[in-house]
Amino acid sequence: MHDAERIYRLHQRLRDAKHPIAKARLAEELEVSPRTIQREVEFLRLAYKPKKAMAGKYITAQQR
Repeated sequence: MHDAERIYRLHQRLRDAKHPIAKARLAEELEVSPRTIQREVEFLRLAYKPKKAMAGKYITAQQR
């Protein structure tokens, strides 16, 4: 599985989760190390982090 596909699947899995998911479980599901999951979660956190708040709306790095 390519990195982009794995990050997309990780994003979907986290988005759709109703409860917290253990890093080890995600690593097993995606067939990578827990450290890889940690790096990719940090990547997603930075990619979707709100940069500026204005009247209840957020501008993310993707909207710029």
